Amino acid sequence: MKMDRKLTLLFSLLLLLVTVCSSVYAYNYNMSLLRENTFETLSALGKKMMGEVDSHLDLMEYAAEELTTNVTFMNAMREATMASDALSDEEHLHMQQLMYEALYSEPLMENFYRVSVFAPNGFYLSNHFEKSGSVASMSDEAKAVIASLGYLDYVNTSPSTTHIVPPHPDPWSISLQPAHVFSTIKSVNWHGRPIGYIEISSNLEELVRIFSIEEIEGLTAHVLFDDGTQLFRFMGDDATYPEATDFDVTAYTMEDGSERFAIRLHSNARGLNVYVAQDIKAYHRRSQQLLLEHFGFSSIILVAGIILIIFSSKELTRSIRNLTKKIKRISSRKVVDSSADLPLMTVTNPRDYEIFTLEQTFNDLMQRLRRSAQREVSLQNTTLQAQLNALQTQINPHFVYNTLNIISAKGMESGNEEIMEICDQFAQMLRYAADVRSRSAPLSAEVQNAHHYLMLAKARYEDQLEFHIQMPEEADDLLVPKLSLQPLVENAITHGFDGRSGKRIIHLLGEVLGNELRILIRDNGSGFDEELLQRMNAAFADIDAEHTPYSDPADGHIGLINTYMRLHYYSRGKIRMSLYNDGGAVVELILPCERSQPHV
Repeated sequence: MKMDRKLTLLFSLLLLLVTVCSSVYAYNYNMSLLRENTFETLSALGKKMMGEVDSHLDLMEYAAEELTTNVTFMNAMREATMASDALSDEEHLHMQQLMYEALYSEPLMENFYRVSVFAPNGFYLSNHFEKSGSVASMSDEAKAVIASLGYLDYVNTSPSTTHIVPPHPDPWSISLQPAHVFSTIKSVNWHGRPIGYIEISSNLEELVRIFSIEEIEGLTAHVLFDDGTQLFRFMGDDATYPEATDFDVTAYTMEDGSERFAIRLHSNARGLNVYVAQDIKAYHRRSQQLLLEHFGFSSIILVAGIILIIFSSKELTRSIRNLTKKIKRISSRKVVDSSADLPLMTVTNPRDYEIFTLEQTFNDLMQRLRRSAQREVSLQNTTLQAQLNALQTQINPHFVYNTLNIISAKGMESGNEEIMEICDQFAQMLRYAADVRSRSAPLSAEVQNAHHYLMLAKARYEDQLEFHIQMPEEADDLLVPKLSLQPLVENAITHGFDGRSGKRIIHLLGEVLGNELRILIRDNGSGFDEELLQRMNAAFADIDAEHTPYSDPADGHIGLINTYMRLHYYSRGKIRMSLYNDGGAVVELILPCERSQPHV
């Protein structure tokens, strides 16, 4: 069998296997997501419904609490209900007016269908008489309505509790078709004696709004009290879910053969149970839709894949064969020998993008390999030259030391101790800088090197230069980068006093704060120019961000930027430098405390 046919058969079987497996996995995964999303939706809707019911009932209880805490309202209600027989008509109307003012002064009362205040003696007051009309206070009709309220017996057994009354026709309406409401009722006591009741009624449409989710197919919701009394139920739906538990979706088979998912949410404070259910038919319709989508998508991929495999197999074998021959013709001798020609002609078909790219990459690698071989030869020559330069570097300091010794000896012969001192200071600095065995040194050695420089400067400026060095003894063995202080001291002397006369005073101060060493290089000069400070801080920020800073050598402080760059990269960003003015220029260094290891 030809190679292209073998590839076609092999890749087609592999594609079929992958397509089937991935389709089954994707379908099962999407089905699990669908089931999980369905359950999460039911749970979220149940929580939302329970939360809205609790919020509305809390609002109703709060409205009743607002009235019972109103002293004027309570005094008027006591007079109107307990002493109504002793009141004249004018006094009775005055008490009602006071209660009306309390009812209408609270904007909260406008959220409800009706707020009713009544007493067993027939007293009745409502904030909405205009809604379908209402019975008259102290009338026989009012007394009959109050006597017919069967839930008052239950309220009287627990007068301190706010009770929820299930949906019922509005008893205070004189209309032939009164509105259906649900309400909360609370017994009102005055110094331990019951004086009447406050009933907050909301339209049943409020419950319909809370529990009707039209955009979700097959959704129903029931709200029942713990004793089985219903607060809300969809009309014509008498389904029950006895095994439903809190936050756990359960599948039910109904008497008519239909199936539902249902979940229960319980409110201990209200004694309410919210049941949210969805017809499983909607779930099955969505699952069938997902199955058809996966089957169609998988078929398209399979057909397109087989066609692509047939075409690619024919072209791919020729390109691979040509590329293999090309690789075999290249020997290691041709790669190393720069005078030999490498066979780098393109032998693959550019339409075979992957193989063509592989060949181009191979050509590039061959060129890089040849350049690497050439660089290796050049590197060997450079290494030899570096070794010679190192030997020369070792010779030059000895020549300078010998020269300094000759100058010092001449100064001794002539009795000029100042020349001897200068030569000694300079020799110490040169010896310290030429020691490349380590890039760090104890703080005491670094301070001593700065002291040598200051002594040389003192020889030049004489009485016009004064310096002070104060370093804590416990910091002597802390490791710092070599040549970190002397350039900063030199910068202070060279640039800190431009345009000023008088004595130059340099302070080199140090202190240990926790795990950090803080060093200040302070002068009494003219300080940093504000524009210069901004440029320097911008350059420091660029260095911290691993960018090459812009610096103008004409500003006279390029040395600070170079010093900070060297310290930053040496310490990997652990050393910080800041510049500011305080009676002159101040350079602050903050270094981590790292102590040198004692030699054993």
